[in-house]
Amino acid sequence: MCIIYKNLKGKYSLKNQNIGAIHHSEERYSSLTLIAYSLEQRERIQGVINHEIKNESENINISESEVDEILETTVEFHDDYDKKSGAVFNNILKSLDIKECN
Repeated sequence: MCIIYKNLKGKYSLKNQNIGAIHHSEERYSSLTLIAYSLEQRERIQGVINHEIKNESENINISESEVDEILETTVEFHDDYDKKSGAVFNNILKSLDIKECN
């Protein structure tokens, strides 16, 4: 269920929206962007990512951004010869109970 409301600054935002996910992959590069609509969701995402990548520190980049009310966290694997990103991303999606990834 998604409720759209207008905040005090006059911007529209999403409330009660589920965490979203976008996956991108090329030859030796893979990224997973997780989209949060609240600070609680962002904290949950950060906790899951920290748990899943604690043993995978090579060639991983994590970045965060905020646009209006949407908080994005992106996990990128560079030079992913062994395709380790697939298992890590699957565990992240499963832990966050995300069923679909664009």
